[in-house]
Order: sequence, then structure tokens, then C-alpha cells
Amino acid sequence: MESMEPKFEKKSSIQRIVGGSDEEKEKVKSFLEERFTDQNIDETEEIEGLQKKELEKTTEEVEMIDLVNKETNKLLAKYDLPESVIPRQNVHIFSQKNYEELRGRTEKSTGKAHFASYSQAVFMRRINSNIIFTKEAFHEFLHFKSYQAFQKQMTEEGRFNLYRLGLAFYSRDGKREYFRNLNEALTEELVKRFYFNNSEELKNNPLFKKEVEEIENIRKVFLDNAKTKEDEKRAMDIIEITPVRKKGFKKIREIYTFTNSEGRDMLNNLLDKLYQKNQDKFKDQEEVFDVFAKSMLDGNLLPVGKLVDRTLGKGSFRKIGELDNNIEEQNKFIESL
Repeated sequence: MESMEPKFEKKSSIQRIVGGSDEEKEKVKSFLEERFTDQNIDETEEIEGLQKKELEKTTEEVEMIDLVNKETNKLLAKYDLPESVIPRQNVHIFSQKNYEELRGRTEKSTGKAHFASYSQAVFMRRINSNIIFTKEAFHEFLHFKSYQAFQKQMTEEGRFNLYRLGLAFYSRDGKREYFRNLNEALTEELVKRFYFNNSEELKNNPLFKKEVEEIENIRKVFLDNAKTKEDEKRAMDIIEITPVRKKGFKKIREIYTFTNSEGRDMLNNLLDKLYQKNQDKFKDQEEVFDVFAKSMLDGNLLPVGKLVDRTLGKGSFRKIGELDNNIEEQNKFIESL
């Protein structure tokens, strides 16, 4: 799946470069390290004057960025991995309009943040909710701190582009991506665990106190009125309900949830199958989850691949990856195992 080349000292998010000559690799490595340090984003993004459009970070945004750095490093430590500090300057915040332009959207953007490996940066739009800002930053910081590799694509152009991001990887021609659904689901599940495992600390933090107390009360109402397990699951996914102005200045309540529910359902179905068939090896499903999370962060796919194929049949792991462009079929395949 990937050549066993020596790993680079981590001065950027990229830990390996696949393909190309030693000279080409060194050039790409130096470029990414320079990008990580200098953050001259006007040279890496195709929007004229992008840097001038960036908003100055508020005191609260700086505090939240520092908190996310600290908490994601706790996660790395849990899996015996060295800490990785993302400088504040590598997080760029824009108005919604400019963020949509940055993302190249022609319609209204629903995205709030993304990690750009080529720019060695996290781009975000300004978010009024501190809980949502922290959630989005946590998700993108996990991508930033997950295992990454670049490759020289096996095409006529031979460009260097992203090859690995956590569990996800591209084909050598860069045209197909595998395990993106699993990677995104794992990332959002780790964000959700951060939120619920630290809910008391967040409630005692002036940055989040009011929001957390309000959402706990609202979630309780949803849970009290839940009629099915699906209703309960949706209620537990609610992370924020925010007043939004509409026509005529009428206020409505907009519900924000943890994202990628289909992918997380698929992941949890897979984890449950693996646990049920390996109860002699794992004390609970969370231990199976840890195998996947560690692989995402350290880049070693072998423990996950071996666990899936040994438990569900040879070739099962590869098949899950090949179905990545159709999550419904991916789920059906997992159900059939």
C-alpha cells in the first residue's frame, strides 16, 4: 500500500513522501515546511488578496484555539504519540462571504472550516457560537495532526499531492479516494467524545457555560419526548441550537448536530460486528474504536486491516474501501458480513 521510506522529522503535517527522486522529495518537503512556518497563504490559495481578507482573531478565538491544541495533544498522548502544536497563525478566520469564496462555492456554503494540507493551514469562517467554533476547530486539528503523506502521482503531469490523511488514501493516479467515510466518521466521533467526556469542564468554563447549560436543557426535552431509539440518537447528536434572523426580523431556532451521521452509523455498525465476534479479545466496543483511532493518528493501517479481515473474511477491509463512493452500499456490505 505504501513504500517503507524513512520518515521525515515533523516540521510540517506531512510525515512521508512517496514516489519521485530524492531531489524532488527534498524540494516538496522544504516547501511544506516553509509553508507551515511562514503561512504566506496568498501564494498557496487561488484568491487574490486572500491574506487581506482574513479577520483578526478575537481573544476568545485565541483561547479556543489554544484549548483545542491542548486537548488534541491529550488525545495523541493517549495513543502514545508525540504532541503536535499547531501555531495560532496557521488558523485563518474569514467572514462567511469570504470563506465561501475561498471554498469556491457557487451556492451558499454549509461548511464552516477545512484543513488544507498544501497550505499547512486551517481555514474557518467566523462562528458566533463558541461551542460550534471549538467543535469545528477540534475536527480540523485532528486532520492536521493525523498521519499524512504526499505522493508523486503516477500521471503524465506527475504532480505531488496528498496521498494519505489518517485512514484515507488516494490511488497513485490521484483519481480515487478510499476510506474517506471511515476517516471522517472516526474524526467526528472523536470530537463527540471530547465534548461529552469534558462536558462538566466546558460547563465550568466561562467561554462555554451558558451554551452548555442551555443545550443540556434542550437535549433533555428532546430525550423526554423521544419515541424510538433513532429519536434518542438524534437528541444525543444535538450540540447547539442558535437564534437565527430570518425575513421580517423573525427569529427561529437552528439546530446544529455532530456531522456525518450516516458515516458514523456505518462506523459503529462495523465496530459492533468486530466487538461481538471478538469479545474474548476486547473488553468493550470502545477498545475496538481505539484500534481504529490509533491507526488514523499514527498511519499504521495493518492493525485495522488485519482485525477486519481476520474477523469478517479476507478482502473485507479492501471491499469497504472500494465502496467509499456509496455509503449506502458500504453499509449494506457491512451488514451482510
